Amino acid sequence: MKYLRLFYFHKEGTSILKDSGEVLTGSSVDDPTISDIVEEFFNGHAAQCNNDQKIQNFRFQNRTSQIIQNMLNSFGTVEEFEEHSEYIAEKLKSSLSNNTMRSDFYLVVFSTKIENNNCLCIFRMEANIGIQVTKEITLNTLERMLPDKKSRLQKAAIIFRDATNNFYSQNEPENSERNYVHSKIIDRVDPGISGYFFSNFLDSYRVLDNPESSAQLAIESVANVTERYLCEGASRKDIEDKLRKELSVQKETSFDALVGTISNQIDVTKMENANLDNESLAEQIYTYAKSQNNTVVRTFQAKYRFPPKIRIVDVEEQGSISISFFKALEESEIVTWGDDPNDDDYSILRILKDEVKTL
Repeated sequence: MKYLRLFYFHKEGTSILKDSGEVLTGSSVDDPTISDIVEEFFNGHAAQCNNDQKIQNFRFQNRTSQIIQNMLNSFGTVEEFEEHSEYIAEKLKSSLSNNTMRSDFYLVVFSTKIENNNCLCIFRMEANIGIQVTKEITLNTLERMLPDKKSRLQKAAIIFRDATNNFYSQNEPENSERNYVHSKIIDRVDPGISGYFFSNFLDSYRVLDNPESSAQLAIESVANVTERYLCEGASRKDIEDKLRKELSVQKETSFDALVGTISNQIDVTKMENANLDNESLAEQIYTYAKSQNNTVVRTFQAKYRFPPKIRIVDVEEQGSISISFFKALEESEIVTWGDDPNDDDYSILRILKDEVKTL
């Protein structure tokens, strides 16, 4: 660890206040002021986050982003770190509102190495667990709490210096957006990653390199573009529900395939008036999605994060019966559920043999 600094965010009425701590120096510089246990505490969090299954890859939206300048300058002198960490904290302060700030917290900014990569780590941590900070904002470790879903490490960003510098210097290969990751971000409070943290504060967007993030953007893009071409009586919600069911089971799909899925909700006359057919509509949706996130591709693996389910329970809901399955499996007739035609006292649940096994 090279430099570390804490900022205390708290409310006074409707105002959000920020107290800035002193810059502490680590073992990579002379006269370190960070104790070994504190360095181990934060580096342990950083390593755990970097390898967490829930962490997501991000890229900065543009080269002129303030956070890029602050991040790159944070690896200079202690004076430069002090100046630019202050800018980072101010940027977060301007991104917050009374709704997004529900309790006091610390913003922790430190430079370190993770797997031989120079990184700037930005953590948002609750004020009362893990690290205790006095009024002078000095450090005292209370207990080691590595991130889990109950962790007081609520949000974390690990920004990679070299990858960010290549982006800033325009040294990335063309059409390589999906492979060049500028940062990794985790959010234990909101699995979708809070908008103010990654979009407003870090000026970043998610790299679409997993089925869930690809599905989310695809559903939003199809719904946005097709809304004006829907049949009478059909709604945007109908489109979203249909796509969520379609993608409730992970599969390889495309914008063309998703247009086919909702084709019976599309008004042919409206399409003809716009000089569109299914293929050109899919192209329009793809272009829209690309404008929202340039790591999108035409064909992709997709799975909706919270697919609609059918749940069968005992009438008293005591837990003696609990069966659930994705609604899409019923619509594809992999699972069927209904009355027994031969006995009014029973229902029948049928599942294709090839889809299940006995443990």
